Amino acid sequence: MAATQEEIVAGLADIVNEIAGIPVEDVQLDKSFTDD
Repeated sequence: MAATQEEIVAGLADIVNEIAGIPVEDVQLDKSFTDD
């Protein structure tokens, strides 16, 4: 069974939060990483 887009975004949000400290609710599809 393939993961839904929502499940993938939620998993990515957890990873970004853990590594970069960005709040999970701020991780959205229309956002991008800039000035890293």
